[in-house]
Amino acid sequence: KSMDAIDGKKMDFDLGGVVAVGIPNKFLSATVYGKLYTESFVQPNVDTSGADPLTDSYVQGVSIGVAEAGVSLAKYTNFMNQHLSFGITPKLQRIYTYSYA
Repeated sequence: KSMDAIDGKKMDFDLGGVVAVGIPNKFLSATVYGKLYTESFVQPNVDTSGADPLTDSYVQGVSIGVAEAGVSLAKYTNFMNQHLSFGITPKLQRIYTYSYA
């Protein structure tokens, strides 16, 4: 009965973290950052038609993980008596995917 209770139920969870260090400067400001996070989904599939539901059942899972690191460079200036900021943010990014059944 407890196996039937979880059949088709879905669970998802997210986990992540970010670290950033800013270097203020009147000429060119910079921020170095790193970010890691994952999103995962799990779903049990219970086979109640067989002789032993415990051995005929399985769990499906899929997950994606993202790792990125980069630097933001920005400049603040006045142009035609207006405040203006512009910058670039190059980064490296790696994406991992997992599937389990």
